[in-house]
Amino acid sequence: MQGILEKTALFYGLTGAEIEGVVSSAGGILRRYEAGEVLWHQGEVVASLGIVLHGAVEAMAYSRDGGAELVAHHGAGQVVGDVLMASHSPSPVTLVARQDTEMLLLPMEGLYPMVGEVSTPLRQVQRNLLAETGEKFWQQRRRIAYLVEPRLRQRVLRYLRDEAPAAGVWFTVPLDRQGMARFLGADRSALSRVLSQLRNEGLIVYRKREFRV
Repeated sequence: MQGILEKTALFYGLTGAEIEGVVSSAGGILRRYEAGEVLWHQGEVVASLGIVLHGAVEAMAYSRDGGAELVAHHGAGQVVGDVLMASHSPSPVTLVARQDTEMLLLPMEGLYPMVGEVSTPLRQVQRNLLAETGEKFWQQRRRIAYLVEPRLRQRVLRYLRDEAPAAGVWFTVPLDRQGMARFLGADRSALSRVLSQLRNEGLIVYRKREFRV
């Protein structure tokens, strides 16, 4: 667990011993979820953030007519629930484990204690959490930019170019085809057609989740 935590943005700048101390003092809880298990439901108030140690979770928004929209995908090392925890607002999404998943939960009251002195490592985590929240804001803005584009072809190209570290370099996207389709507001068959067209035109190359633009 510690090796994964050392690589997360939340614990940037901390040593292994400092991370262990923060997790302990904050009341960290290790939880395991089976594939398909719900971590929290849409409308619930979230009191803890979670760090994905193994596996993956997806945030799904469900409409009254039964429609489902993929809002976010989180893999190993990523933080979930931090914005909801800070806002104390009912969750607009249901969080679901997409495979067997292990998470470390850190409660709000442990990360932001109301009494007592705040240690230097915990203060660093608070700063990192603020930066993480800001980064998620811009990620959501990026997704909105995809969705307002009327042409799926352009949505796909923008998404892949944003994910690519550099032109001509192979990279792995975090979503499978169904997840990518939901994220881009399309059905899977339409996405597959667009990917095939882009490959035939020489704009992209791909094999499963690996792409080159």
